[in-house]
Formats: sequence, C-alpha cells, structure tokens
Amino acid sequence: MKHNTKMMVRILSLTLVIAMLGTNITILAQDENIVAFVNVNAIPMDSERILEGHTVVVEGDRITAIGPANKVSIPDGAQVIEAGGQYLIPGLTDNHTHPDGLPIVMALYLANGVTTVRTFNATPEDFEKRAAIESGEHLGPRLYLGPSVGGLPAALVPPVNQLNHAVAPYFVMDLGPGSVMGCEDARKFVLAAHELGADFIKTNLGLPLESFDCIVATANELGLAVKGHISDEVRTER
Repeated sequence: MKHNTKMMVRILSLTLVIAMLGTNITILAQDENIVAFVNVNAIPMDSERILEGHTVVVEGDRITAIGPANKVSIPDGAQVIEAGGQYLIPGLTDNHTHPDGLPIVMALYLANGVTTVRTFNATPEDFEKRAAIESGEHLGPRLYLGPSVGGLPAALVPPVNQLNHAVAPYFVMDLGPGSVMGCEDARKFVLAAHELGADFIKTNLGLPLESFDCIVATANELGLAVKGHISDEVRTER
C-alpha cells in the first residue's frame, strides 16, 4: 500500500498536472520514474498557445521530451497516461497560506492542480506533515515552510519586564511562541527555525528594530529568506 501511495505522490507532484474534467483517462502502470502523457493538449505558459495532440515525457522530476504524439518516442517501461485530448498545465503554486492540519486539505491542493504551497506561520506539526508527504506516507503538495516571529515594541519592553518581576510567580505576561524581546531572542529563534528545517523566516508586527536587524543578519548567515510584515519601528524605508 505504501508503495502505491509513493507512486501517486510522484505522479501528482510532478511539475505538471493533468486536467481531468468530466472525462476518463487510461493509466498503464509501469516504471513509476518515467511517465508519458500521450495525446494531450499541453499549455506551456510561455505564450498564449496550446500544443494540441502532444506527448510529454517526464523522467524523475524533469521533462525530457515534448512534441507531436507521432514524433515522440516513449521510453521502454514508461508509465503511459492516455490523456484522450485533455489538458496538461504547469503545477500551480499557492504562494501565501496559513497552516491547516487536515489531511484532506493537502489532498485537495493536488486535486485542484496546486503542487507547491508556501506556508507562513508554520508550526512544528507542519514540518512533520512535510516529512510525511516527502516519505510518501501522505498525499500533499511540495511545502515551503516559514515560522513566524513577532515581538513587543522597544518602548513596552521595560514596563513588561517590571510587571513580570513585580507579580511573578502569580502572573507573568507570556508573549507566546515566536515572540522576541531583543537580539539574543531573535537570533535563537532563527537558529531554532533553521534546525527545524525552515525555508524562510516570517517577520511579524511588533518587532523592535534591534530584533529585526538580528533576525535578518542571522538569516543571511544561514541562507534563509526573510518575508512577511514590517513593524512600525522598522519602516519601509529601512
């Protein structure tokens, strides 16, 4: 069963998605690493055109051949998908999503042609979900994950510290996960996110300028992109 799931993930996660609206296609299962879409109308997206009656051959994660169906040779052992005049498009990307842990959501992305998803405010559970998809245990798109980090404006840090000191242990203001109040916290957050496997860091509202600069500097050291909101202290000019 797991082998079959891996094969489906590979097919559905190719850079192409076949549109199967209201008609049937025939799949002849052979080598799961080589897939040939036969008699398909390909929409290459490089211009406003449709390549009618084409064959598209995909080996692994690369398109290795594309041309009129009567001129493209299908490699021996390829998995042949008789498309019957249906349409083949590049996989779609949802470039800004927020976590939703339901497995059906991941499957619905694929069912609607979305093969790549970038998730902001990613949680540890999202990293587990990505691992399950990559191993073939679950169906889902390719996930790019970014944990979110916010904080308090610098002017509010001293009173919050004083309040916590005065009333602890009966009451302590907890900023929650992903909140920083200085450069050291900011650097620790980015290092932990990188260790978890983050693709980028999302900055959120309330970050002091010092914290923001430390996030960017640490992310640059690690080769991580920084995306998201800019706090009032940072401003767009910076």
